[in-house]
Amino acid sequence: VIHHSSCAISLMTNIILATLIVKKTPPKMRIYSIILLNLVYIESTTAIASFLVFVKSIHLRILSTDVYLLDAFTGPCRFSGFGRLCFSLYAVVMHGHSHHIVLVAFCVCFRYLRFFIAT
Repeated sequence: VIHHSSCAISLMTNIILATLIVKKTPPKMRIYSIILLNLVYIESTTAIASFLVFVKSIHLRILSTDVYLLDAFTGPCRFSGFGRLCFSLYAVVMHGHSHHIVLVAFCVCFRYLRFFIAT
């Protein structure tokens, strides 16, 4: 319940943020608004994919072998019957999270360069 609620809240806030970016951004900040819209797009795509696939990771130790990691897909995508769909959505989620981290770091650097060094 918490997982699906947080995905829905994320999607709603990103839609509101995209609307505000498009309608309220001053012309001087247009370059930064493109970066923020990219961030909104990545977060929305990740939220939708995360809503459809929920992964439970199970650590196994079988006899004298190394530790194995078993991923069980328990989201709505499991009802489709296609294992590849769940795996592909999970790949979108993982890529979205890593891309989001890179974009946040880029936004911080961009703001620093734009507002403190350029002025």
